[in-house]
Amino acid sequence: MQLQDLPILFDRGQAVVALETPLTERMKVLEFLHKLADNRRLPLYFWNQGYSRLQQVNELAQLVPNLGQTSAAKIPLIAALIQANSPQTNTSNSLSTLLTQNPALSKLKLNQIDLSLYTISDIPNIDAVQLSNFAGWQDTLISGVPGLNSLPLASFPVPLTELGSTVARIDFVWSKPEKHRKRTISGSDVAGFSVSCQGQDCPYIELDDLENLGRNVRGKFEGRSWISGKYQQVEGGWGCLKAVNGGKEPTGRLPYGSAFKVVVMEPNEKTDTVDTALFFRFKNACGATPYFIGPVPFLTYKVNAPIFIGTLGDAQTRSMSAGDATRTPN
Repeated sequence: MQLQDLPILFDRGQAVVALETPLTERMKVLEFLHKLADNRRLPLYFWNQGYSRLQQVNELAQLVPNLGQTSAAKIPLIAALIQANSPQTNTSNSLSTLLTQNPALSKLKLNQIDLSLYTISDIPNIDAVQLSNFAGWQDTLISGVPGLNSLPLASFPVPLTELGSTVARIDFVWSKPEKHRKRTISGSDVAGFSVSCQGQDCPYIELDDLENLGRNVRGKFEGRSWISGKYQQVEGGWGCLKAVNGGKEPTGRLPYGSAFKVVVMEPNEKTDTVDTALFFRFKNACGATPYFIGPVPFLTYKVNAPIFIGTLGDAQTRSMSAGDATRTPN
């Protein structure tokens, strides 16, 4: 089928169309699609790996402080983009002036030129823009942000640092037939991290110390259970947001701080493995929701594998059932 035949597919009710084209023909294809969508008043979306949508020149001009008043010639990346698509344009004018004189320039995409020749610092004042101001930032892949994978976890806005140093060994995994467990190390920052599981399915992993790895000291968590949060809900949240999700969250632990909760999901006795997942929450000045946003797949463990527990202080290990927990975290 030829590109010119695309309207036929739309007339037949085809909702999604995928096109593959050489790089040299990309602008022609985009122009054709834009005109076609505009004539039919259809929404048109573009996506590339690493970013959920292509950034437009006018978006930068609106987001970056004083960028619109800066001469385009003083912004190497922007000047190169304009010259590549509109050689006759006088880049000595301010970016705002150029976009007003020629609105088509505002539709240019930054990746229409070789971005490897430039750095982020080539755009003046962009360091003053919050990441959340960029459209689609939350859908950007970590692998698509150069250098982010090497940034220490403690340097993130909500630092991810180990709380404590306790590491256990997974001794056994037990599935749904288990119905009663008292000596646990799972729960929440509201109910405490020793919430028993009774009167329901209580799949869990049983923990031991690291004696099989050369350590002879017996840990105080030996024989304790980490209950599956897929099956057991505990009290969570505080303040004005406590009632969200019925005030409940999966049982689990916070070994890396308050940014997310680590939850045991599905212990599998046949394969001697267990999946874990992360759950997140909303938080503002007046309170926090329970950790109910998830699951985000995390790590899969096998029997005898080490698993990070974090701290086992008295505040986290006091025994409390999910039904009578009333403590509000600091």
